[in-house]
Amino acid sequence: IFTAFITMFHKNHRKQFQSYLSQLKTLPGRVSDMITKYIKSIGTGDLGIDLEFNQSIIEYWDPLIKGIEKIIYSIDDPILIVLDEFPVYIELMLKAGCSPEILQRILGLLKDWRSTFHHFRMVAGGSISLDRILAKYRIHGATINDFSRYLLEPFKRSEAKSLLDELAASYGLDWYKGELIEETLNLIKDFYPFFLQGFFQELRAKGSKEGPSIKEIFENHFIPSIQRGFFDQFLNRLKSNYSEIEKKSAFCILDFISKQNEFTAGYSAVRAEVEKKIQKEIDLDSLLYDLVSDEFLSYYTRTDEYTFATKLVATWWRMTRGRV
Repeated sequence: IFTAFITMFHKNHRKQFQSYLSQLKTLPGRVSDMITKYIKSIGTGDLGIDLEFNQSIIEYWDPLIKGIEKIIYSIDDPILIVLDEFPVYIELMLKAGCSPEILQRILGLLKDWRSTFHHFRMVAGGSISLDRILAKYRIHGATINDFSRYLLEPFKRSEAKSLLDELAASYGLDWYKGELIEETLNLIKDFYPFFLQGFFQELRAKGSKEGPSIKEIFENHFIPSIQRGFFDQFLNRLKSNYSEIEKKSAFCILDFISKQNEFTAGYSAVRAEVEKKIQKEIDLDSLLYDLVSDEFLSYYTRTDEYTFATKLVATWWRMTRGRV
């Protein structure tokens, strides 16, 4: 968060911040030198952030933040800071050893700035629930209660088809149209731009009129291409956020749902499967609530059914674990 502000400042404001650092008698020279080195490296791609740098920022947080506040106060133009995948970032900080108390101070400070500096605005994007993470670590939810929430829905099928049509036309893939696009949409199922664009990049690199087939590109190239950035993140969070018995039960539930028609199963069927496979007492209702809150599952109140939050994850789960 600290480096995000320093990076977004105009070079004149960075010089102003360096001048502020040089006047700080409470800041050790090595810390000032590290920050100065970081500022000079902005734009070079070699930012040199290490454990000592991060620890120093935390240790001298108060005087450093006062310096940033001085700069924000001196800027007349609107300031917008965008923090993508903010919940994941918060979760990684906590798992790396940052105490919930420190994180609550940081989040509280950002809220104070949003309230105090009317020209300061913030956009925090994320694919997982920030509320659930804060509740788990007992961080006060008031630190984000001024956020306006927006749920970005996937494209409609017609919109997804139009995107792929336009991408094909832009790159001169005149053979990729009609039934091939329909087959793509049937395989991807979730029409998020990230998935559609990711598949198209693999199609450009591996596809042609002569082959391979759309299904081959989907299974052998697209799915592996998003393994690390998407599927592994899903799996790692599942493995690290639950106790051993909860994790075993969660895998049992997901294995079961992945084998069902339309990746959907009713509550009673899920309970029967868990009772059959898991030989220990478990609070299933609480576990299902957590899996929904963590956005591993979606719940349909009207039909009392559960499904994967993302159908592409369900497809991947069936491909990799469906025979378990």
